[in-house]
Amino acid sequence: MLYLIATKGESHMKRMFLILTVGFILFSMPSCNSRNNELGRNNYTDNYVYTMWKTPDTSVSTLYRINVLNATGAPVCPDPLCAHNASDCPFFSINTTGSGIVGSSIYYLRGSVPMKYCRQVCRFNLESGKLEILYENNAATIAKLFVFEDYIYFLELTDDGKDSPTYTFLLMRYGIRDRKTVDLGNTGAQKNVDIYACVDGRLYWEDAGGAETYFSTDIDGKNRMDGDRLPDRTRSGNYSVMTENIQVIDRAYINMYTCDVVSKNLTSGETSVIVRNNPSFPMIYDGKVFYYRFQKEPLLIGDIVDEDSGERKKIFDARGTELYVCDFDGQNDRLLCDIAGSGYLFGITNNMLWSSGNGEYYCTTLISYRQSEDGQTVERGENAIVVINVKTGSYKVAEME
Repeated sequence: MLYLIATKGESHMKRMFLILTVGFILFSMPSCNSRNNELGRNNYTDNYVYTMWKTPDTSVSTLYRINVLNATGAPVCPDPLCAHNASDCPFFSINTTGSGIVGSSIYYLRGSVPMKYCRQVCRFNLESGKLEILYENNAATIAKLFVFEDYIYFLELTDDGKDSPTYTFLLMRYGIRDRKTVDLGNTGAQKNVDIYACVDGRLYWEDAGGAETYFSTDIDGKNRMDGDRLPDRTRSGNYSVMTENIQVIDRAYINMYTCDVVSKNLTSGETSVIVRNNPSFPMIYDGKVFYYRFQKEPLLIGDIVDEDSGERKKIFDARGTELYVCDFDGQNDRLLCDIAGSGYLFGITNNMLWSSGNGEYYCTTLISYRQSEDGQTVERGENAIVVINVKTGSYKVAEME
């Protein structure tokens, strides 16, 4: 699955780039144990996708595994009686940002209080069903996790205790093979940083805390080169994809913006618009662009009462029930499927972790809306996961335990 962030520098809302979170996009450059998340497909990734999901009888989210062959999902937690709402559950209070699967193990961050500070780097073995705490520091916050084939990098955040604190990130590295944790020292960043790639023995960083700042280091976090960045993070063959012309749209629609999906020829530098006024950001999977089109007749999902005027207004959804797909160069553009009749609409994000399918099937999130009990507004209803055959367009809503 790919997410989008605003490019900082020219304009936050003028151009957005896709950020790679799974290994299906082809970087046309050699990798130093490139960022994975599918480092060697195996029985735990071949026909499964993973996502955070709320169990039916609790408001707590836990890690689910979905079988794309039969469209069924179940908690990864091995205890069938677990409520997933206490620290004895291996997936209680976890943060999956930057997490990944290496071999038969899932690596992720965990905290002691839901939605609070992460204190632990964890490994859960899918074969044995056992949790191992690889690193723990209750005096600091573990802010970021980056999983590669041989190493796990994580950032330990401390501050100087002042009213307007200065933050320091210590770069830590855990060796998957030698099981040793090494303190690599201060990264030199004073704000929020990400390692977004590892290429040719270099770690590529982005400082997301303010002004646009990119740099690279060696795999030990040393020999920093300021301004060093990868020009295109998402590419397939000779093309990359980006979004431009992000606009806020009429508030009568439940999603508040549109964007143009743009293809770039990496040889000539020429760009072409794949689709204009797309009512969501595109999703990238297996060298394909998945996107929605602004509905000619948007679906009415309810109405709201304006807080200022008291006027009742109708609210529409612009994404609707149709999912389209094309190549990175905009060719082979087609309607993949229409889920009308399912009771759901396509969601704004994919929400799958590490991979969105197995090549034959693609998974994404569905949403629904309902009128509030007092009739004053529109609320989110139940969510669902849909499994789509990328060749035929046939689909099935997953049955979640």
